[in-house]
Amino acid sequence: MTTGHLSSRFGALLILVPTLTLATFFGAIGYSLKASLLDDAIDHHNVHLLQRSLAIANEQAAIIDELSAPAVACSAEDLALMRERVFQSKYVGDIARISDGAIQCSAVWGEWGEPYVLPAERTPMHQDIFVWRKLANPVHPALIADVAANDRVAVFNGPNAFVDVEDHTGHLWGRTYSRDGSVIQEFGASPSPEVDTSIFGKITSAFLIVRSGSTCLSPGQPDICVASTALVDARVMVLAIGLVGGLVGVACGVALFLSWRGANGLRVSLAKAIRREKIQVRYQPLCALETGEMVGAEALARWTHDEVGPIPPDTFIPWVESMGLRRAFTQYIIRNAIDGVKDRLTGARPFYLSVNVFPADLEDESFLDFLVACVKERGVAPKRIVVEVTESAKFSSASPAELISRFRVAGFNVFLDDFGVGYSNLGNVLQWDVSGIKLDRIFIQSIGDAPNTNPVLDQVIEMAKQLNVELVVEGLETRRQVDYIRERAPLAIGQGWFFGRPVSADELGKGAIKPDEPTQARSASAC
Repeated sequence: MTTGHLSSRFGALLILVPTLTLATFFGAIGYSLKASLLDDAIDHHNVHLLQRSLAIANEQAAIIDELSAPAVACSAEDLALMRERVFQSKYVGDIARISDGAIQCSAVWGEWGEPYVLPAERTPMHQDIFVWRKLANPVHPALIADVAANDRVAVFNGPNAFVDVEDHTGHLWGRTYSRDGSVIQEFGASPSPEVDTSIFGKITSAFLIVRSGSTCLSPGQPDICVASTALVDARVMVLAIGLVGGLVGVACGVALFLSWRGANGLRVSLAKAIRREKIQVRYQPLCALETGEMVGAEALARWTHDEVGPIPPDTFIPWVESMGLRRAFTQYIIRNAIDGVKDRLTGARPFYLSVNVFPADLEDESFLDFLVACVKERGVAPKRIVVEVTESAKFSSASPAELISRFRVAGFNVFLDDFGVGYSNLGNVLQWDVSGIKLDRIFIQSIGDAPNTNPVLDQVIEMAKQLNVELVVEGLETRRQVDYIRERAPLAIGQGWFFGRPVSADELGKGAIKPDEPTQARSASAC
């Protein structure tokens, strides 16, 4: 599988994973929210049902207590009193008089043709009051109601006593019962999910939520408890909130993808660029300040991404080492750099090529063998190649001097690059026995147009003379800077935009110095 396919798939995962994760997470929140709303609905239903049951029980008890006083049963006065009480009540459908253990008359039906004895099966409600559940009216059997009675008065619930409490959606079931479990009244049918063994049915059933709850009146009040059970389908809630989560996940995934593409994505592209030899080599002239002649060039790696554009070396060079591409990258740059200026390196005129390497390259035992074989195959003398290592380089080897010595013995020159940036400058020059030092541009920036002196720079130049090492000064951009260095170190090598910017091998040497700049006449190959 190619790196491109891997990167594309990984990029897709960066979007897919947070999308699915957040969609699932938000969907779970939607499910929990629906369940919480259902719990609240059950609690509300139980409170409403319990309050209504208590109101009905209190009204029944009050009527029974009020009408249990001695009176002539079923007299005109007794019937009138019962009818008045029915009209005043909220939840009563009829009030009957019990005499000699049987119902003799009622407010609605008057005197009954035959006395009616209440069934023996009953449920205690409060003190000496009992409840008969769903009792058919003896006068009109089609009328069914709950009845509360003592030995003197029977109270029939009205047909609409619980009408506003009952749920008619089929998703909520409630009941009232006593503490011993005897059912007083039920409302609706107990909801239960339909059994569907198909895949769609199993998926649907996973989104069905069933919740139950119960509560009772406090001791000392009527023996009434209520319970409710509800069933809801959470698919709409889960899908709606899950969709929001999915959109958030897509946004996060795109942000991650763009971030990854800007970093790891570029790294993958870098590996492809090295493998496909898409890294360009550019050359910046190195000119002798005394004569103005171009005596060499530094090979610089440049990378232009197909979509992003030019990537700074300070950005992609560290990636090369961290990604394990160091050996392939260094060998590729050196081969192409030598091939680009091979005619100059094998010609009679003085010309050398300076290449930057990693500290790990010097520690790599195979690197010196590669370098020797590379110049030998191309007929280039090792002395025409300068290996640059930064002054602040960190070696895993305890003795960098031994590593550098191997290259010098093989005929290659080793220069200390970025001299002045690190903290052990002079010590490194003395201990590592390098061929030359490359003065960092930080010293040159302090040289202005005024004819002043830079004591630190002057001391460094004098030190190079005393140590008898070659001096390369980079960062030269103005004539004033060139003249300043040339006056103090005429044998130094200059590098910078004053002599030319990095160019391809074909363009190298074509940008001659203008006549009004350094004074000596130049040849066609001059800087």
